[in-house]
Amino acid sequence: MIGILQIVGAIQMRQRITNEVWLILSGALSVLIGLYLAVFPGDGAVALVLVVGFYAIVFGVMLILLGINLRRVGTASGGISPSVQ
Repeated sequence: MIGILQIVGAIQMRQRITNEVWLILSGALSVLIGLYLAVFPGDGAVALVLVVGFYAIVFGVMLILLGINLRRVGTASGGISPSVQ
């Protein structure tokens, strides 16, 4: 639906904007991807799982780096550092 609206909007704004071809192409790509996912919904589900998995890995790495940074800041400022027993 959004792809069709992008194409229609680009055609209507031809006189006001330049390079409207990019908006038309992005709309056409959105329509093609939407049609593909309507025909092959399993591929969309796999793609969604991959995107969520990638996000989880990146977010986890960022949290680990934050923890390391917070430990370094706490130790440098004389804060309480965790004791290893």
